[in-house]
Amino acid sequence: MKYNDCDCYVLIFSGLTLAFTYDDLSYKKVASQSSTEGRLYYKADNAVDGETTTCMRAIPIGIGYSYPEKTVWWKVDLGGLYSIHSINILFKNYDDLDDLGKYSVDIIFKNYAGYYGCRFGVYGISCDQPCPTNCKNKMCHIVKGTCFECKPGWIGILCETNDLSYKQIASQLHTFPGVSYDAGNAVDRDLSTCMRTREIGVNSSYKTVWWKVDFGGMYNIYSINIVFRSYNGSGCKMPGVYGSKCDNLCPINCKDSTCRVENGNCFGCKPGWIGTSCDMKCTEGLYGFNCSRQCTGHCRETIPCNHVTGMCDEGCAAGWAGMFCEEACQRGYYGTNCSLPCSPNCKTCRHTDGLCFCKAGWMGHNCSDECIQSYGENCQYPCSGQCINRTCDRFTGNCWCDFKHDNLRNFETTDAPSTSVWIVAFSLSLVIHIIFISATLISRRKTLLKRKSTTDNVDFAWRSGSNTVQTATTDNPSHYQELRVSKDDNAYQTLQ
Repeated sequence: MKYNDCDCYVLIFSGLTLAFTYDDLSYKKVASQSSTEGRLYYKADNAVDGETTTCMRAIPIGIGYSYPEKTVWWKVDLGGLYSIHSINILFKNYDDLDDLGKYSVDIIFKNYAGYYGCRFGVYGISCDQPCPTNCKNKMCHIVKGTCFECKPGWIGILCETNDLSYKQIASQLHTFPGVSYDAGNAVDRDLSTCMRTREIGVNSSYKTVWWKVDFGGMYNIYSINIVFRSYNGSGCKMPGVYGSKCDNLCPINCKDSTCRVENGNCFGCKPGWIGTSCDMKCTEGLYGFNCSRQCTGHCRETIPCNHVTGMCDEGCAAGWAGMFCEEACQRGYYGTNCSLPCSPNCKTCRHTDGLCFCKAGWMGHNCSDECIQSYGENCQYPCSGQCINRTCDRFTGNCWCDFKHDNLRNFETTDAPSTSVWIVAFSLSLVIHIIFISATLISRRKTLLKRKSTTDNVDFAWRSGSNTVQTATTDNPSHYQELRVSKDDNAYQTLQ
């Protein structure tokens, strides 16, 4: 059967385009197929070589003796265990074979068979988020990061809740003979094993029964979950079913797929569900086991968090990040996915919308506008009215003179200090003048007092009817002469 070249079409099973950030796990890995049509040109490795010009191709299969091959397969060895996000296969079509589907199937992969996913232990579109610590085998959902199974001793979708009873010492009053029904079977987290006591009742010699487990310490108990199995002949030996014929499936949201054998009511619900049949979702804002946890994140457009996981399925609101959208953007970033940097002119930047408190000289929502006739942080101070055209340096407030910085600060901010200087100077001058005048007056007074003292030391003694004047004496008599006045002379004229 001969085939002619023709156009190709693409089938993308994952519903995504070929622009992935997940790892291409199949690229140039070892591939094989059940048969190869014709030449080695159609070998299996062509499907994973990253080339769109090469194809793999198997021998045609179909009905009748003309087609000895009845089955066909192709496979690739990824070389390890991985979490697969999607498988993308591109097929080549042959338009000249209108009845190809009726008689035979020709398997041709025209590049590309792509397996996109992450290695075990990580998840996320960039495969850079570690799975929760207590996930069994480090396996978790490649997108959400929830655990498929927990390590022994842990429960919850993220395996964050400690199972206090796991493999602790358990005991019971008596044990049913035969198959091992030890008390420890109830705490080994294996649903295929059970603990069992002897029957009790009016016709039995055993009237009481008990079972207990020692936690080995004091704990606050969050919940107790018990799974029962009936052995009275009317129960169901297989888990997950109920009814008189054990032909009814337990409600899908029953925890551990177990329910009461007589009516199908759940012993407990899976996370995110409540009710006797676990058919009611948690009310908005709550999630998890028994809907006991409150959504703590900030989901986009205020959409409630997932009632099972507590995560924001549509992503985080602007300004928030983290698995549960509870972490504010790091300082210096804001917006959706915290992907927008704050303006360098911001002193502080609000993490939700980037609203800034601006550094000196800037204003506006993101501090991209320069101050106009104002200055300082957020341009909060107006330039002085005494500045030319009311313009000043937008950072310091200095007035502008002939488009150059003036040495004077903004008049409105410096008038008060200048006035104070003048008041101080005037006060000092006044004090100096007062001191000078006071000193001058004191000096003149001392001079006058000295002269008066000298005059008082000359003592003219006059005796009535005498022609003589007593000699004026001082401490130093040699400085004076004795004055003699004639009786008939005029005393005032005689004085030489």
